[in-house]
Amino acid sequence: MKSGAGSAILSTLLNNTARLGFIAAFVVFILAFLAITVFVQYKSDQDKDYISHSGELRVLSQQIAKNAVEAAAGKEQAFKLLNSARQNFETRWGYIVQGDESAGLPASSVEGVTELQNLWDDVRSSTDRILETQDTVLSLHEVAATLSETIPQLQVEYDLSLIHISE
Repeated sequence: MKSGAGSAILSTLLNNTARLGFIAAFVVFILAFLAITVFVQYKSDQDKDYISHSGELRVLSQQIAKNAVEAAAGKEQAFKLLNSARQNFETRWGYIVQGDESAGLPASSVEGVTELQNLWDDVRSSTDRILETQDTVLSLHEVAATLSETIPQLQVEYDLSLIHISE
């Protein structure tokens, strides 16, 4: 009896074109909803990747600034850290500008990327100059350290010689 009732319902549905149209529209709506949900999730994942790279770029830019100042002051370790931060920034920036195929991340189409690229080119050039002068800076720092040690000693000897001359 149940199969007869089921076939009667199916027969009624198939005979009624308005209901059939409604069912077809409902199925299309559900499929469109699922497609939009999947697309939004895909774009959301990409945005999370861009935000992650951008946050890392912020940290790296601060490291570049800090290590550049320390390198200019003659700290040898700062040159290594500056070089590392520069290379990491270059890699992360490449993910934003060119995308990352392994992660399925396309190149960013956000406004202002060109201006940021120009700014990065200037910073990279300055960083490269600092790294190129490492030997000179470290040598000058050694000379300055030596002078800072010997000048007080020379001052004492000079003062003693003035005392002997005045006697």
